[in-house]
Amino acid sequence: MHLAYPDTAETIIYVPPIVFDRNAHTVPIIVRVADIFWGGAGLSGHLWWDPIRPPTSVYSLPLSLIERVGGWDAGDDAIGEDLHMYVKCFFTLNGNLTVRTVLSAASQSNVHSDAKGIRGYFLNCNARYRQALRHMWGSLDSGYVVKSSSEMLWKKNGNSPRWVHPSYPNFPVSLDICKHY
Repeated sequence: MHLAYPDTAETIIYVPPIVFDRNAHTVPIIVRVADIFWGGAGLSGHLWWDPIRPPTSVYSLPLSLIERVGGWDAGDDAIGEDLHMYVKCFFTLNGNLTVRTVLSAASQSNVHSDAKGIRGYFLNCNARYRQALRHMWGSLDSGYVVKSSSEMLWKKNGNSPRWVHPSYPNFPVSLDICKHY
């Protein structure tokens, strides 16, 4: 895939869909259902026409892009590492990040405890709850997105943001709102 699109080779992120299939038979149904919904939410990031397609858990990007954005952030301001790196790349490239879906699902495990019986049931549910809390803390990137969006929209720093998928420039509509203000 990387060699097939040389024009975007330095500004691309590869994202597969995720599926929780490794240990689904060992966790309570409530944990399975929560992770099925989480995987479904991740699938919404694979709409072929949408230029905003963040990864869920698994992604790959070229080393040159990693260096360009200053690597991964650590600490409290980067709790959702996958989303944070996507957002960092997106704004560093002024919205001109290309996302390509890898059509091979990434096999995941449900969070779980090693305990058995009724104790294991509740510990597994608690483990999934704590995982959901970690996902919720990823919303801290919202402030970073608002700040970076305003900088990108009101400062002219290179290429104009690409608001539609590069393969489908006229679908659904052009969203270049900056031209109107």
